[in-house]
Amino acid sequence: MRSMAGFGQGSATGDRHHVSVSLRSVNGRFLDLVLRLDEPYRALESSLRALLEGELRRGRVEADVEGRGRQPVPARV
Repeated sequence: MRSMAGFGQGSATGDRHHVSVSLRSVNGRFLDLVLRLDEPYRALESSLRALLEGELRRGRVEADVEGRGRQPVPARV
């Protein structure tokens, strides 16, 4: 996001997980990150915070990260 105010979202699916991320930002003088992560992803909060701090300069940015495990596809016989 290049603008100070905006919204973005994305998702990715792997072999075992589906993850959705949404970012909302509003103008602000300083960088204020608010991260909301599902319980299994809370261990990644410091890494995600460092990544966002490396890309963002200022503003209030809210990030929501939701994930769920995928059901394995049964093998065909």
